[in-house]
Amino acid sequence: PDTSQPVDPGLTAIHEAAIYLYLRSRGYSGGFKWMLNDVWGGSNPYEANFGVFAADDRPKPIRDAVAVLSAYDRQSSAPGELTLWRDQVTGAGYIYRANDALFVGGSRYEGQGLTFQPQAPGQVFLTWSGPQQVTIQTIVDSTLTLDPALLVEGWDTTQSLSVYRLRQGQEPLLVQSFPVGEPARFTAQAGQIYTLVPRPPLPLKPTSWYFAEGTTQPPFDAMWIILMNPQTKPANVQLTFMKPNGSTVVRRFTVRPTSQLSVRVNDIVPNEALSTAVESDIPVYAERTMYFHHDGHTSCGVSKPAQTWYFAEGYTGPDFDTWILLQNPHSVSTRATVTFFREDGSQVRRQFTLAPTSRLSIWVDQIVPDAAVSTTVQADQPIIAERAMYFGGGGGHATIGVSELSRLWYLTEGYTGPGFDTWILLQNPNPTPANATVYFLLEKGGPVVHRFQIRPTARYTLYANQVVPNQAFGTRVESDLPIAVERAMYFAGGRGGHCSIGATAGAREWYLPEGSTVAGFSTFILVANPNAAPAQVDMTFMTAQGTTAGRHYTMAPNSRLTVHVNQELPGVRFATRVVANQLVIAERAMYFNDGRGGTASLGIPGR
Repeated sequence: PDTSQPVDPGLTAIHEAAIYLYLRSRGYSGGFKWMLNDVWGGSNPYEANFGVFAADDRPKPIRDAVAVLSAYDRQSSAPGELTLWRDQVTGAGYIYRANDALFVGGSRYEGQGLTFQPQAPGQVFLTWSGPQQVTIQTIVDSTLTLDPALLVEGWDTTQSLSVYRLRQGQEPLLVQSFPVGEPARFTAQAGQIYTLVPRPPLPLKPTSWYFAEGTTQPPFDAMWIILMNPQTKPANVQLTFMKPNGSTVVRRFTVRPTSQLSVRVNDIVPNEALSTAVESDIPVYAERTMYFHHDGHTSCGVSKPAQTWYFAEGYTGPDFDTWILLQNPHSVSTRATVTFFREDGSQVRRQFTLAPTSRLSIWVDQIVPDAAVSTTVQADQPIIAERAMYFGGGGGHATIGVSELSRLWYLTEGYTGPGFDTWILLQNPNPTPANATVYFLLEKGGPVVHRFQIRPTARYTLYANQVVPNQAFGTRVESDLPIAVERAMYFAGGRGGHCSIGATAGAREWYLPEGSTVAGFSTFILVANPNAAPAQVDMTFMTAQGTTAGRHYTMAPNSRLTVHVNQELPGVRFATRVVANQLVIAERAMYFNDGRGGTASLGIPGR
């Protein structure tokens, strides 16, 4: 190499992996000692723990490559065959083929059974132990096209293909399914592990939804449960409202096909704090909206309770009240441990007992006063957790928590124009620092990149207005450690606001039950395309009367789409279905009361 030029650690990772695989292909089975850039760790502090970028302490890609190669080396004894080719970007690319593996490194690869299109030069590792499953891992965001019948001997070609993302301690998450005879083409996220299996796709059956937050007490003059039925037959739905003392109120409704139904809870359970459970005989989608003073907040429901929940946002300073709401839908009591993380890394922990079929409200200001905090909730059995914040003499926002951490997050909404303040909130519950990179995806191109480090067991606050002033944008957050991410926006002089959790993966289909363009309401559907190729997006608006209207849009690569529904479908209440030809992320924002109030919510992914 030209030693006068700086070495790209991403390219170094590819070349060092090729050396490793070359030794394996020659039958070498001894141990390996890694030296990065030919410098021992003792003489260069940036080489410790497989090295970091000297510029901003980001981990080198070789660290992830070593982890995969070492795991493969421990379980496989037979060497494979290494092929090198001249890569115009990396100088050299490699292909390593074995009976149970295919590893590829370079800027692009197109061969028998695999097309590898990384967003930057990188590596993909495919392994299999039999004819029924392929494990996939990359160290860079990539678009993959896989035909396992051309890679794995004895693959069952009579079945459809399904790709799942593996999640530690949880069931695999279905990413995408493909018809019989079609290859699997999907976007793999850096650091995530996927599995490709020959089986019919799991049916999407969201027949249960839970909401921990809810009250019909003053000043909450309207609480709504919004139901979306995208099916072609009616849905029979039961709503169970759970009070703090464990008593319940039950009501049943029918939601007509391809329509939206809004249920005003104040008319059913007046002057009461409550949680809600939704049960349907066919798949439906549900959100909850609450209005108070001049503002309101909305959140999608939780389809499955969990034992652990994370909240990146939280503030108990002057004029702010933060609440953690916990719902126990079970017939037995459970205990929850709540840990609050300050920005300096210090923690405060409390324990609570939840009665059967009840809801519990925790006022965080009394436990951690005058602090910016993130929160982790851990329960003895699966529960539902939300957070609500109130501020500005009548403003507020709320969201569900996230039940798993991730090294990759997407946020679709974001605006730093006049009158708007946007904040990105990050929680690092790990005992070591997390190095994060934020990519702001602008409506007219980009991205703009910002990097920083989050302390151990701490919360970090990023003021987006200082990084991308006067812009509309979506956001992609990458971290070397699993973290939690949210976004909060304030407007109307800080009197109104809304927030949302991030999405850990894109989807080809999204559902947004809430929406209104009646007098005084403005609704925006926001779609982020984090891919390097244009996205074709179709939106179907389903009204309360069961009528539908469709629109088509083309999105530029790495961009955000903003659809002002009032211009497309004025004067109606509606739900929205978003379908794209590749993985995207969808949110919805609504504004009312002359812009003093607003709500936002991440869509519910379908497939």
